[in-house]
Amino acid sequence: MEFKSQLKQAIFSVFPFFIVLAISSLLLAPIDISNFVLLFVATLAMIFGMALFFPGLYASIESGVPTMVHKLLSKNKIVSLFVAVFILGLMATLSEPNVKVFSQQFASSIPSASPNTLMLIVAISLSLLLIFSLFRVAFRLSLRITLLILYTLFLLFCIFFLSDIKVGMTLDSGGAATGLITVPLITALGTAFVDSFEGAKQSDKFGSLGVSSFGVLIAVGVYLLFVSIPNVPPTSDTTLLLFDHTQLFLNVKNSILSFFSSVSLFALIYILIEVFLLKTKGYRLRTRLFGFLFMAIGAMLIYSSANVVFVPFVKSVSYYAFAKGKWVTVGIGALFGLLTAFLEPSVMLLARNIESELNARIKASLIVTTIGIGLAFTMIIFSLKMYIGFETKWLLLGIYALILILLFLTDDLFVGIAFDAGAAGAGVMSGVVLLPYVLEISRLSPTSSNLDGFGVIGGVVLFPILIVEILGIVYKFKSTSVKGKI
Repeated sequence: MEFKSQLKQAIFSVFPFFIVLAISSLLLAPIDISNFVLLFVATLAMIFGMALFFPGLYASIESGVPTMVHKLLSKNKIVSLFVAVFILGLMATLSEPNVKVFSQQFASSIPSASPNTLMLIVAISLSLLLIFSLFRVAFRLSLRITLLILYTLFLLFCIFFLSDIKVGMTLDSGGAATGLITVPLITALGTAFVDSFEGAKQSDKFGSLGVSSFGVLIAVGVYLLFVSIPNVPPTSDTTLLLFDHTQLFLNVKNSILSFFSSVSLFALIYILIEVFLLKTKGYRLRTRLFGFLFMAIGAMLIYSSANVVFVPFVKSVSYYAFAKGKWVTVGIGALFGLLTAFLEPSVMLLARNIESELNARIKASLIVTTIGIGLAFTMIIFSLKMYIGFETKWLLLGIYALILILLFLTDDLFVGIAFDAGAAGAGVMSGVVLLPYVLEISRLSPTSSNLDGFGVIGGVVLFPILIVEILGIVYKFKSTSVKGKI
């Protein structure tokens, strides 16, 4: 992957969001020139971060994981492979910034909960279901039936055992588990495993993210059965501080240190597997090391610029949009949702992988736009919720039921793509753009509490699945019509 082409792609992905955020801030919020300069610098950092992240990802995980899978399967080291998959899945999830952020938000809302305990629950459950997703390919279990059984069980569990807020928290946990590190790892493992089995269907290359996420949903749901949710009244604090410049440097430093410590741990485990299990050395090992270095620097630039700079700007726009009224708030939220899909590295990765694996039959731009529409719908629903005050449990579970019905109407190829799209959409950018926007509205609205913001990441997962399934129905109809004319 050329740095120049990646840089060009990053510019086209990031600058539209920068322009919208800057114009929204200019029209709605009294922001001085120094803050705009800071936003511009953060945008440049994100662009260069993306330009480094994807080549580094290709040199490390995307090229290394297939080699690991093929080598171990060719030597019939099945147990070694699944142990390696479990360890990598565990360390990748514990290193995932999304998981850390969600666990801290979770614990801050529920004093009796431990962020470390939640992180461990998420990591173990995702790793176990990741192994199951590979077993499914080996035993040629239908992805459609597998997803139907798993998510029907989850649907019934939520209906009978979880309250509105707990359903939102549970769905958010599934979305939080997928991000900059876990999505490329799981995608590469799923694709490599299918390529290693003769007679495996091309559609089986997709769906591993959806199956793996189920483990997180059910594990966190069970955990919440034993946790009491405190009553949180609507906040009366309507103050807003965009930037505390004395804390800016400290926030950037802490963000960089936290991210590098996490990625370094995952990289170390991966390199140890390469050296001691796969006997990798020489040029190939150096390629992996430099790949992880570029990937870590790129991911750090993406995460730090978004977390330290974009979040306060998004909160500021949300604050002043709320003062302008319902439809301004809803409209800007929908626009943020659409553009976030183009910002999200996990979405870009999945879309490129789909285009590559299907020989450009489905364009990456179509997948990204479709996910963006799903994110826009999510923001419309959750922005309105803060004004109207309806419960989201039955809405989200109703969408789940509709998704399960559409499983049997959409094209086979789109079954796995849809669930992977939902998981990829809930990446790091959703956590630093969409969630802060909704949480700020919930903080300001007299009809809601801070806990009402939970569920938005779950919606970020569900709506793209629904939209992609509809796209699959259209694709199936058009394919049938073309065949009928021949």
